Amino acid sequence: MTQKNKPAHKGLRWLKTLLGYGLFILVVSVALDAFRSREMPETLPLQTVQSLAGNQLDIAAMSMERPVILYYWASWCGVCPLVSGTVDGFSDREQVVTVALQSGNNTQVKQYLQNKGYGFEVVNDPSGALARSLGVSATPTLLFIYQGEIRSSTTGVTSWPGIWLRLWLTKMNLI
Repeated sequence: MTQKNKPAHKGLRWLKTLLGYGLFILVVSVALDAFRSREMPETLPLQTVQSLAGNQLDIAAMSMERPVILYYWASWCGVCPLVSGTVDGFSDREQVVTVALQSGNNTQVKQYLQNKGYGFEVVNDPSGALARSLGVSATPTLLFIYQGEIRSSTTGVTSWPGIWLRLWLTKMNLI
């Protein structure tokens, strides 16, 4: 082997290793999502909930025409800020409802939102009752709801492409 080929060979080996790790992470992520979602109902049991802004939200009804991204987060969650900014970006053009899970009273949650600069619609769940009704046991959790059904869910750090792909698959009625 000539000196010229050695860097290319190392680069290929590095790429194979990176792809292997990526595949491993994907498999573990899908398995964890499947494990956590087994407690979730297929249809949405929520009735009307009130947002911090005072809006009455019927998420099942909202989801009849267009999908709804229902995002569970917490002010104490270490990785939620990595996802919250991305979800906030989707809230300008998609139906996004978020739930602040056990993050304090309404005033505390509003203060947190103001400090972070988030503009998404928020329902406060100080006792965790809404989360329990849907089998949500970890934050961050995203549920993709369409036509009153939970079509997909994911827990943990999620990227913009991951959210976009799940939303697109939901819109196309592929999941």
